[in-house]
Amino acid sequence: MDEYALIQKLTETLEQIREQIEEGRQQSARLSQHIGQFEQTSASLESIRESVARFIRTSSDVSGEMTNLSHTLAKAEQSERSRTLDFDATVERVGKAAMAVENATRQRIRVSLLWTAAIALVFALIVGGVAFFEGRATGLAVGLATTQAKAFDEGRNQGFGEGVAQGRRFEGDFQKNIADRLNTILGKVEGEMIERRHRENSLDEDRRTPKTAAKPHSQPDAPSPRPAYHVQAAASGIAILQDSSGNSIRVENGETVPGWGIISAITQDGSGWVVHTEHGNIRE
Repeated sequence: MDEYALIQKLTETLEQIREQIEEGRQQSARLSQHIGQFEQTSASLESIRESVARFIRTSSDVSGEMTNLSHTLAKAEQSERSRTLDFDATVERVGKAAMAVENATRQRIRVSLLWTAAIALVFALIVGGVAFFEGRATGLAVGLATTQAKAFDEGRNQGFGEGVAQGRRFEGDFQKNIADRLNTILGKVEGEMIERRHRENSLDEDRRTPKTAAKPHSQPDAPSPRPAYHVQAAASGIAILQDSSGNSIRVENGETVPGWGIISAITQDGSGWVVHTEHGNIRE
């Protein structure tokens, strides 16, 4: 019985020892975690320390740069003040020089005006003397030249009248030449238009007129009467003739007019035109 209780007690003691060992293991694991966190914190602190050191170094550099900048600004301000003083002195010197030049220029202008007035006075005296003597000579010559001047005016008026008359004759000839040319051009254009209409009308009549068989020749026909033509329009060397039926033909020099023969000439008679042929003249 005592042994069993001892064993039971030993078992309980071992169980307690095992629990303590397990608890020690857990505490050791938690301690390892704390140690890891501590190490991480130490690393973070080291990084922070290095950042602080860099910041301190950077601040020192910035302070040095600020100091250098302050010195540079001070030097620039001093240099600007020096340049301002030099500029003011230069402006003052330039103003004095400009005043001196202006005074000298005024003096020169004054002297030049005096010399100009003196020269003008002398020139006026010379011109007045010359004009006086020339006036005397001219007065003597005018009396002698009066008769010659009258003859010159008469000749000039006569020549002017002849020039005007010749200019008017030339103007009339020029206008007549232009009118003749215009009439010639208009006559050619009108003749071509009438001939074209005549051809078109002839073609239309040929289309509308039925063809008939030829009659046998039994006896020679009597000579047909000469067709009546009149000049519808004309120009130099060309004319449009129209018969009593209203048919028009275009003719030129050397061509043959039916019933009238060969055309020898186309001339203008006053305001009208005449076509000269072998057997007579055709008028408007």
